[in-house]
Amino acid sequence: GGGPINVSLLILMFGMSLKEATIYSICTILFSQLTKVITVGVSTHFIGIDLKMLMYIIPAAVLGGIIGAFLSKHLKTEQVRKVYQVVVLLVIALNMYNGIRFI
Repeated sequence: GGGPINVSLLILMFGMSLKEATIYSICTILFSQLTKVITVGVSTHFIGIDLKMLMYIIPAAVLGGIIGAFLSKHLKTEQVRKVYQVVVLLVIALNMYNGIRFI
């Protein structure tokens, strides 16, 4: 996804801390996706779109937000940085795996 890229750019271009950049990235993604959902809803009325997965996605997103906020509040900045680096490495590995798989 674009979250790790958003966070990196906010840190590098605006000098934000990791925790600040994460919050702004999540807000940016929220409004971007909300706009996309509204656009798709208005233009297609969700015809041909399977919405069954929403009953899993929405609770998972809310739970992830709650857990993330808790961890961000209780972890030191260096610990958050390490978690961020591991997640970025996992995203890179997943993308490489998917890229190799399609060759």
